Amino acid sequence: MSKDMLKPGQLVQIAPGHKSGFGGRQGKVVAVSMLDGQNKVLGALVDINSPLQVIIEPESLEEWRPEARESEWIEFYI
Repeated sequence: MSKDMLKPGQLVQIAPGHKSGFGGRQGKVVAVSMLDGQNKVLGALVDINSPLQVIIEPESLEEWRPEARESEWIEFYI
């Protein structure tokens, strides 16, 4: 994914086989880290719906859109 496309609130998926061990998981971008005074993106802080958040480099992220679910199914987190 292009670093220019990253923005907080965006739904993303981590590339399968990522070195963090979280490859294939989906989440939401919480923040984008940049170097002061430069226009260089270091990574994105991604909430993957677990007790921790991970920082992933932009090249390892792809935009994700959830699939529509059947009407009798609902999803919730405990």
